[in-house]
Amino acid sequence: MSTITKRILIGILQGFILSLLYHISESTPPLWPATNPSIFLSLLMVALFVPLLIIQSMGNMRAKTLLIWASSASIILFGITWYAVFRHTDVISLSAATAPAFFSVFFCTIIALFIAHSLILSSDHDKQIIAKYPTYFDIAWKLGVQIAFTAGFTGLFWMLLGLGSSLFSIIHLKFFANFVTHYWFMIPATSLCIAIALHITDVNPRIIHGIRTLFLVLLSALLPIITIIISLFLVSLMFTGVSLLWQTGHASTLLLTAAITLMILINTSFQDGLTPLSNIKRYSTMLACCLLAPLVTLAIYALALRVQQYGWSVSRIEAAACMIIIGAYAIGYLIAVFVGKNLKLIETSNVAVAWLILAIYLALLTPIADPARLMVANQISRLTSGKISPDKFDFKVIRQEGLRFGQQALENLQITWQGNQADDVHKQIKAALALKTQDDSLRKNIISAETRREQIIVDTKDHPIPDSFYKQDWNQKENAAYILRPDCLTRKGEICHAWMIQDQKKSDMVLILNYHDLVGFQQNEKGIWVLAGRWYVPECKKQEVLKGNFKMIAPEPVGDDIEIAGWRSEQLNSAARKETNPCKHN
Repeated sequence: MSTITKRILIGILQGFILSLLYHISESTPPLWPATNPSIFLSLLMVALFVPLLIIQSMGNMRAKTLLIWASSASIILFGITWYAVFRHTDVISLSAATAPAFFSVFFCTIIALFIAHSLILSSDHDKQIIAKYPTYFDIAWKLGVQIAFTAGFTGLFWMLLGLGSSLFSIIHLKFFANFVTHYWFMIPATSLCIAIALHITDVNPRIIHGIRTLFLVLLSALLPIITIIISLFLVSLMFTGVSLLWQTGHASTLLLTAAITLMILINTSFQDGLTPLSNIKRYSTMLACCLLAPLVTLAIYALALRVQQYGWSVSRIEAAACMIIIGAYAIGYLIAVFVGKNLKLIETSNVAVAWLILAIYLALLTPIADPARLMVANQISRLTSGKISPDKFDFKVIRQEGLRFGQQALENLQITWQGNQADDVHKQIKAALALKTQDDSLRKNIISAETRREQIIVDTKDHPIPDSFYKQDWNQKENAAYILRPDCLTRKGEICHAWMIQDQKKSDMVLILNYHDLVGFQQNEKGIWVLAGRWYVPECKKQEVLKGNFKMIAPEPVGDDIEIAGWRSEQLNSAARKETNPCKHN
């Protein structure tokens, strides 16, 4: 079986698995493992990344190495995702777990997998644990260009399908748009497209090498410019002092951004260590290597001032992790300038820090150095040791940012605290424990059926909305079109207008005006109110809708449309089609 065939089959299999997971998550009632967010999101993470590692490795990595790497990656990804959900409190639904637990891990994992995959591919290529630096350089840049081109290729693929949908929609044929936007096509088609793009970029190394060379030449030309700018900035600080820098409130972020930019441009100039440098590039690179140290030192000093004054927070711990990484680069590059020839120690520094990044990634996403756990331990220690008085201590932050660890610490403190202001401390702890943690943000606006009934103004007095509509749990993703649900169904204080009407098939429908949309809901065979349709309402037609001057009309050729004061609004499949917006003629 050829490599392209294997890659296509794996891409199709990945698409099927992801589609199945999506189907499970959208089922009513939810099916296992969607009922267990820890297991479901862990499986999703493995299904997203591991097949891509296998596809890219085919033809580039020995089978034995690939088996070990894919198995190890699966275990690690499953473990860190499971822990990401575990560290949050009271996550009982998939929708409540997705935002806080999954996406933060997802983006960190992209970077970590890129580094780990580059290191392992290089080691396997050279058949030694520590590969030659040119191998690291070639493989890492090849992989980076592959990812960029794969993303671009996939984007163009969907632009073409979008164009096709628009063409068919012009002649009122919606079958094409309905087909390509259905998840059983959309997800497998995307994974297959990615597999093909990875193969095409893999079998054309000359194109990749040419693009990489052009990119490096352009970026390396910027190194002398940024070196001069940062040099002038550091010299200016000697005269202005650093007090103005601290007044910004985000000095550490600015300094780290400058350091990271400098580090990237240093590597675009140094490249694989084999390319001779011109005098301008060599001296610019040497000066840039020396500038990293003062930038990182200033950033560390700025962070230290904040920690000394306020203690550790989650964001400060994450910033400290970044500073450790950039600081390691700075030390290595500074040594490279004064030791050895031609900055060759940059090679050793880059490889060593790559492994350091992976170690920090695993530490931060596991109990070893969980920022929430470390923050809670530090802040509670400051309170119990007397470094901060109870009246200045923020119990709410411990509860909200400390997650599971913050809740446990406050519960223990409520029992053991016998110091000053005991009554006030117990009162504040009780109030903090009553708060929802940040991972409950998706559920903080849960309202009762009675509140929902008060917020929905029913303009069809003779046809009231059934009680089952008000009593349905609209905060559960599995019960409705979660993204398109009107705010009045989930948030207190949101008012909306609604109508109980019948569609062309004489079936009951609840129609709600939500901003610039009329959103319709109907009961399915299980009695669950689900999305039935969505119709765009231009600003100039809103008053007509509120007056009730609209009606369901015969479809062309399928799906009900709504006529608003003589203007036809077609049922939407995706984004609102505004090319027929009547307001622009007024």
